[in-house]
Amino acid sequence: MLKQKIVTVLIAFITMIGIYINAIASDNKSINEEKLGQGSVQIFTYGELKLHAWQTGDALHDECFLLETPTNLIGIESPAFNQDITVWKNYITKLGKPLTDVILSAHPSGGKWYGEAQSHPTAKAKEAITTGATKALTESLGKTFGADFNADIASIDTLLVPGLNTV
Repeated sequence: MLKQKIVTVLIAFITMIGIYINAIASDNKSINEEKLGQGSVQIFTYGELKLHAWQTGDALHDECFLLETPTNLIGIESPAFNQDITVWKNYITKLGKPLTDVILSAHPSGGKWYGEAQSHPTAKAKEAITTGATKALTESLGKTFGADFNADIASIDTLLVPGLNTV
């Protein structure tokens, strides 16, 4: 279970690093940074795609990501603190595109903050989120940080399967 979870997280990060490396190596690139809430968001532009990497600056130093396509937004992970959820939702709204999907691995807190978007974990991540260590950690953090931390566990809509997935 832990091995599958680590593999899932590594795949997500390798994908983001690949986008980042391509953005740096491309002639059609830009990297911008702006303050967002307590932290900052870096925006890596590569042609028609943008990767928004938000370092929340919260007590857990969380990061959330958005992949922006010409038509929609895909979230990767969720903010945990209520204040951060509000900041992130406002940021997403200002981008003027629908958030259609959220990929979850190890940060399921915040409940269904993303509205009608579909959530996508792997089967092993779903198990950890709904009954395993990730759920226990989220509940423990909720007790530790109190009302500021949104310990609501995100609902699961569609599982990612090994191989290519379309979201």
